[in-house]
Amino acid sequence: MNALLERLTSDHANFIRLMYCFRQQLAFLEDDQGDNDDFDVNLILDILDYINTYPNHWHHPIEDVIFDYVLQKSDQGRDVVSMLKEQHQQIEQLTQRLESEFQKVAMDSTVPVETLLGLGNQYLNLQIEHLEAEENQIFPLIDDVLEERDWQKIEESTDDIKDPLFGSSIEKVYENLLDTIISSEADGSQIQYMGY
Repeated sequence: MNALLERLTSDHANFIRLMYCFRQQLAFLEDDQGDNDDFDVNLILDILDYINTYPNHWHHPIEDVIFDYVLQKSDQGRDVVSMLKEQHQQIEQLTQRLESEFQKVAMDSTVPVETLLGLGNQYLNLQIEHLEAEENQIFPLIDDVLEERDWQKIEESTDDIKDPLFGSSIEKVYENLLDTIISSEADGSQIQYMGY
Protein backbone atom coordinates (compact mmCIF):
# COMPACT_ATOMS: atom_id res chain seq x y z
CA MET A 1 0.00 0.00 0.00
CA ASN A 2 1.26 3.46 -0.89
CA ALA A 3 2.34 5.71 2.00
CA LEU A 4 -0.26 8.37 1.14
CA LEU A 5 -3.07 5.80 1.13
CA GLU A 6 -1.75 4.49 4.44
CA ARG A 7 -1.93 8.02 5.83
CA LEU A 8 -5.52 8.44 4.64
CA THR A 9 -6.41 5.11 6.25
CA SER A 10 -4.73 6.18 9.48
CA ASP A 11 -6.64 9.47 9.31
CA HIS A 12 -9.86 7.48 9.15
CA ALA A 13 -8.98 5.61 12.33
CA ASN A 14 -8.37 8.95 14.03
CA PHE A 15 -11.59 10.45 12.65
CA ILE A 16 -13.48 7.53 14.20
CA ARG A 17 -11.90 8.39 17.55
CA LEU A 18 -13.02 11.97 17.03
CA MET A 19 -16.56 10.93 16.04
CA TYR A 20 -16.82 8.87 19.22
CA CYS A 21 -15.94 11.98 21.24
CA PHE A 22 -18.54 13.94 19.25
CA ARG A 23 -21.17 11.25 19.86
CA GLN A 24 -20.34 11.25 23.56
CA GLN A 25 -20.87 15.01 23.75
CA LEU A 26 -24.23 14.64 21.96
CA ALA A 27 -25.23 12.06 24.58
CA PHE A 28 -24.24 14.45 27.37
CA LEU A 29 -26.28 17.19 25.66
CA GLU A 30 -29.30 14.92 25.44
CA ASP A 31 -29.09 13.99 29.13
CA ASP A 32 -31.25 16.46 31.04
CA GLN A 33 -31.66 18.50 27.84
CA GLY A 34 -28.25 20.12 28.05
CA ASP A 35 -28.08 20.60 31.82
CA ASN A 36 -25.51 17.84 32.16
CA ASP A 37 -22.24 19.14 33.59
CA ASP A 38 -20.33 16.72 31.34
CA PHE A 39 -21.47 18.52 28.18
CA ASP A 40 -18.70 20.81 26.93
CA VAL A 41 -19.67 23.14 24.09
CA ASN A 42 -16.04 24.24 23.71
CA LEU A 43 -15.02 20.64 23.10
CA ILE A 44 -17.66 20.39 20.35
CA LEU A 45 -16.32 23.61 18.84
CA ASP A 46 -12.77 22.23 18.98
CA ILE A 47 -13.93 19.10 17.13
CA LEU A 48 -15.64 21.15 14.43
CA ASP A 49 -12.69 23.53 14.15
CA TYR A 50 -10.33 20.58 13.68
CA ILE A 51 -12.59 19.11 10.99
CA ASN A 52 -12.57 22.46 9.18
CA THR A 53 -8.81 22.76 9.60
CA TYR A 54 -7.64 19.31 8.55
CA PRO A 55 -10.19 16.88 7.06
CA ASN A 56 -12.10 19.53 5.10
CA HIS A 57 -8.97 21.34 3.87
CA TRP A 58 -6.48 18.55 3.27
CA HIS A 59 -7.85 15.02 3.69
CA HIS A 60 -10.99 15.37 1.56
CA PRO A 61 -9.42 17.48 -1.21
CA ILE A 62 -6.56 15.00 -1.62
CA GLU A 63 -9.06 12.13 -1.73
CA ASP A 64 -10.88 13.99 -4.52
CA VAL A 65 -7.63 14.23 -6.50
CA ILE A 66 -7.01 10.51 -5.98
CA PHE A 67 -10.58 9.67 -6.98
CA ASP A 68 -10.09 11.59 -10.24
CA TYR A 69 -6.95 9.57 -10.99
CA VAL A 70 -8.83 6.33 -10.32
CA LEU A 71 -11.66 7.33 -12.67
CA GLN A 72 -9.15 8.08 -15.42
CA LYS A 73 -7.93 4.49 -15.19
CA SER A 74 -11.08 2.54 -14.39
CA ASP A 75 -14.86 2.75 -14.68
CA GLN A 76 -15.24 0.75 -11.50
CA GLY A 77 -16.65 2.65 -8.58
CA ARG A 78 -17.77 5.64 -10.65
CA ASP A 79 -21.12 5.94 -8.83
CA VAL A 80 -19.54 5.51 -5.41
CA VAL A 81 -16.83 8.08 -6.18
CA SER A 82 -19.49 10.55 -7.31
CA MET A 83 -21.39 9.98 -4.05
CA LEU A 84 -18.23 10.37 -1.95
CA LYS A 85 -17.23 13.63 -3.62
CA GLU A 86 -20.74 14.97 -3.03
CA GLN A 87 -20.52 13.86 0.61
CA HIS A 88 -17.28 15.80 0.99
CA GLN A 89 -19.24 18.95 0.14
CA GLN A 90 -22.13 17.95 2.40
CA ILE A 91 -19.75 17.29 5.30
CA GLU A 92 -18.11 20.69 4.84
CA GLN A 93 -21.46 22.50 4.72
CA LEU A 94 -22.85 20.61 7.70
CA THR A 95 -19.65 21.25 9.67
CA GLN A 96 -20.07 24.97 9.12
CA ARG A 97 -23.74 24.87 10.05
CA LEU A 98 -23.04 22.93 13.24
CA GLU A 99 -20.22 25.29 14.14
CA SER A 100 -22.56 28.24 13.72
CA GLU A 101 -25.25 26.67 15.94
CA PHE A 102 -22.83 25.63 18.68
CA GLN A 103 -21.19 29.08 18.57
CA LYS A 104 -24.61 30.48 19.46
CA VAL A 105 -24.76 28.09 22.44
CA ALA A 106 -21.28 29.19 23.53
CA MET A 107 -22.49 32.81 23.45
CA ASP A 108 -25.52 31.90 25.61
CA SER A 109 -28.04 32.25 22.79
CA THR A 110 -31.03 29.96 22.86
CA VAL A 111 -30.87 27.08 20.39
CA PRO A 112 -33.36 24.23 20.79
CA VAL A 113 -31.60 21.08 22.00
CA GLU A 114 -33.64 19.12 19.44
CA THR A 115 -32.07 21.19 16.65
CA LEU A 116 -28.56 20.54 17.92
CA LEU A 117 -29.20 16.83 18.39
CA GLY A 118 -30.89 16.49 15.00
CA LEU A 119 -28.03 18.19 13.17
CA GLY A 120 -25.43 16.42 15.28
CA ASN A 121 -26.84 12.96 14.64
CA GLN A 122 -27.27 13.70 10.94
CA TYR A 123 -23.62 14.73 10.86
CA LEU A 124 -22.42 11.70 12.78
CA ASN A 125 -24.36 9.31 10.53
CA LEU A 126 -23.05 11.00 7.38
CA GLN A 127 -19.46 10.83 8.61
CA ILE A 128 -19.69 7.13 9.51
CA GLU A 129 -21.46 6.21 6.25
CA HIS A 130 -18.82 8.15 4.34
CA LEU A 131 -15.87 6.49 6.08
CA GLU A 132 -17.38 3.03 5.60
CA ALA A 133 -17.87 3.57 1.86
CA GLU A 134 -14.32 4.82 1.41
CA GLU A 135 -12.74 2.02 3.44
CA ASN A 136 -14.83 -0.84 2.08
CA GLN A 137 -15.47 0.17 -1.50
CA ILE A 138 -12.97 2.70 -2.82
CA PHE A 139 -9.70 2.33 -0.93
CA PRO A 140 -9.23 -1.29 -2.12
CA LEU A 141 -9.89 -0.12 -5.69
CA ILE A 142 -7.40 2.74 -5.29
CA ASP A 143 -4.78 0.31 -4.05
CA ASP A 144 -5.38 -1.99 -7.05
CA VAL A 145 -5.59 0.65 -9.78
CA LEU A 146 -3.01 3.33 -9.01
CA GLU A 147 0.64 2.78 -9.80
CA GLU A 148 3.72 4.40 -8.30
CA ARG A 149 3.94 7.02 -11.06
CA ASP A 150 0.31 8.00 -10.33
CA TRP A 151 1.15 8.47 -6.66
CA GLN A 152 4.16 10.60 -7.57
CA LYS A 153 1.99 12.87 -9.72
CA ILE A 154 -0.60 13.14 -6.94
CA GLU A 155 2.04 14.06 -4.37
CA GLU A 156 3.59 16.63 -6.73
CA SER A 157 0.23 18.28 -7.38
CA THR A 158 -0.86 18.64 -3.77
CA ASP A 159 0.46 20.43 -0.70
CA ASP A 160 1.17 18.53 2.47
CA ILE A 161 -0.51 19.70 5.66
CA LYS A 162 0.42 18.19 9.01
CA ASP A 163 -2.37 16.82 11.16
CA PRO A 164 -2.66 19.37 14.02
CA LEU A 165 -4.45 16.96 16.40
CA PHE A 166 -3.14 13.45 15.75
CA GLY A 167 0.16 14.35 14.07
CA SER A 168 3.65 14.38 15.52
CA SER A 169 3.30 17.98 16.71
CA ILE A 170 0.00 18.76 18.44
CA GLU A 171 -1.23 22.34 18.20
CA LYS A 172 -1.91 23.83 21.63
CA VAL A 173 -5.52 24.65 20.75
CA TYR A 174 -6.26 20.91 20.41
CA GLU A 175 -4.46 19.64 23.53
CA ASN A 176 -7.65 19.49 25.62
CA LEU A 177 -9.48 17.65 22.84
CA LEU A 178 -6.72 15.06 22.51
CA ASP A 179 -6.60 14.62 26.30
CA THR A 180 -10.38 14.01 26.32
CA ILE A 181 -10.13 11.45 23.52
CA ILE A 182 -7.29 9.61 25.25
CA SER A 183 -9.10 9.69 28.62
CA SER A 184 -12.30 8.24 27.18
CA GLU A 185 -10.29 5.48 25.52
CA ALA A 186 -8.43 4.74 28.75
CA ASP A 187 -11.81 4.36 30.49
CA GLY A 188 -12.70 1.67 27.97
CA SER A 189 -15.25 3.92 26.27
CA GLN A 190 -14.18 3.16 22.72
CA ILE A 191 -16.21 2.95 19.57
CA GLN A 192 -15.99 -0.34 17.73
CA TYR A 193 -16.04 0.33 14.03
CA MET A 194 -14.33 -1.20 11.02
CA GLY A 195 -11.81 -2.97 13.23
CA TYR A 196 -10.54 0.23 14.90
